[in-house]
Amino acid sequence: MRRNRSSWILWFVVFVGLLVLPVLAMAEAFQVYDFRYVSGYRLVVSVLTLFSYRSDKKSAADESWRIPEIRLHAFELAGGWMIAYWAQRIFRHKIRKVSYQVGFWAIGVFHQYLAYDYLHGWKGSQKIMDLGKMIFSSIQPYLQ
Repeated sequence: MRRNRSSWILWFVVFVGLLVLPVLAMAEAFQVYDFRYVSGYRLVVSVLTLFSYRSDKKSAADESWRIPEIRLHAFELAGGWMIAYWAQRIFRHKIRKVSYQVGFWAIGVFHQYLAYDYLHGWKGSQKIMDLGKMIFSSIQPYLQ
């Protein structure tokens, strides 16, 4: 079955849109952290994610031991969600499984939030932490 060129263009446009916030956040991080560490980490996680998808697809075709979905999601959560997006399309793997896609897109949205929050000085995360502290301090007397 031949892949439709317009679908590849659509997937590329979506991918570029998803890269805007993370790329801006990485550019900001390069000003604080050594770019070799940030880039090296991203490269290692991306390669591990790509090989995991490839290996799982091959195992599925061979009907042998599979990589647990939670491990694929862990690689995505660690920062490999960008390469996982393409690995799913290149290997035609995990695209139609709705339960998997829900987790994948939740991780993607979470990374978008992290990038946005990092660019804004972690203000959203600080509000969440403050709310958690307030809730914990109000229930702490009942825990003793």
